Amino acid sequence: MNFCVVVGVISLVVVGLFHPASCVRVNIENYSWQRPRLPHLASVAEIEEGRAEYHGHVAQVLKGDCDLDCQIQKDNQPISIEELDRDMSFETLDVVKQLKFKTIVNVTESSILPSEPALDTQVEIEDEPSSRHKRAIFGLDTRFQLPAKKFSTMFPFSTAVKLSTGCAGVLLSPKHVLTSAHCLHDGKRYLKGVKKLRVGRVVKKKLRKRNKKRRKKGRKNRKSAALSRSKRSSTPTYKLKFKWTRAKRTHLPEGWIRRPGQPNSGLSVEYDYAVVELKKPLGNASMKMGISPAREHLPGSHRIHFTAFGQNKDNDLLYRYCAVDEQSNDIMYHRCDAQRGTSGAGVYVRLYDRDTRSWDRRVIGIFSGHQWVNMGEGQPRKEYNTAVRITPRKFAQICFWTTDDDSECRGN
Repeated sequence: MNFCVVVGVISLVVVGLFHPASCVRVNIENYSWQRPRLPHLASVAEIEEGRAEYHGHVAQVLKGDCDLDCQIQKDNQPISIEELDRDMSFETLDVVKQLKFKTIVNVTESSILPSEPALDTQVEIEDEPSSRHKRAIFGLDTRFQLPAKKFSTMFPFSTAVKLSTGCAGVLLSPKHVLTSAHCLHDGKRYLKGVKKLRVGRVVKKKLRKRNKKRRKKGRKNRKSAALSRSKRSSTPTYKLKFKWTRAKRTHLPEGWIRRPGQPNSGLSVEYDYAVVELKKPLGNASMKMGISPAREHLPGSHRIHFTAFGQNKDNDLLYRYCAVDEQSNDIMYHRCDAQRGTSGAGVYVRLYDRDTRSWDRRVIGIFSGHQWVNMGEGQPRKEYNTAVRITPRKFAQICFWTTDDDSECRGN
């Protein structure tokens, strides 16, 4: 079935920030949300691991222990039930009591998912040896600064949040935030800012009306009252402010944590995702998760989108879009322009939902960081920003964190 769809950013066309959209014929089957089979998770045991240790701040450079070529080799290897149990286990931090708990998860053997086909690429990834710049701009700057007063309460921008550690995040529910693991934990210990972790988003607050004096009767006074009303109608009735809520607990995948006795290698970037559970709901806006599609099934020339708050005092939103250039089973390599505070932002796309027969935006990844790419012998390196893909296994695990009920996360 073919549909005529508009390629472009509709919300930006309205304000004149984007070129006119064009109508393109597409095969609806190639741009639809997947309904995959998900692993069946069951919590076997919860082990208290004592009080949490806090150290350092959010790292500006992530040193991974496995490049793209290494990841492709992993993708081709079958996974055992023991390895899958370890991958799906996780650590929970009670932020209030500052206690750590390890949850051991059992995955039923019948629900082991086959590996996705590896990509035909020989690109290798290396970390940049020098310090990271505050911004990573590639070619055309596709960052649009959106005024908070107009866009911060509009979907999908209303789902963007800010963490007190200096990172971004996206609301999966009013009480659950998806972000990067390195925004909370350095692989060995929790960051100092997690001790009093808060999450904030922009909300509208009504302005209080000033006390009115009684007006005298008479024709002259009626005219002045009408003039006063016309002036009041042009003044804003609300202001924007950040609403902050304290965190209740956090969840990290076991693959992110470097346990004592493990090799002192780099971080496993494919596990750079986490969920923050809040004490109180942070509004009603949220975005659903979706399984990250293959690069060729991303609409608009393999395009992805994400939004994070800027560093200016007005808390304006910075919207980005770009194409995915390379992809492994767990990582997207792209050239979306970024700056400090972008880590943890939700990467989303808009695909067709065959159940509702409508186009739907969903989170398919988490913006992670910056890396340099070796393109082969004798060729210059290229730099990319990276995002962690939401795979069926990650989908099931994150769903387990946010619902505590595996029956809602099986995707049947």
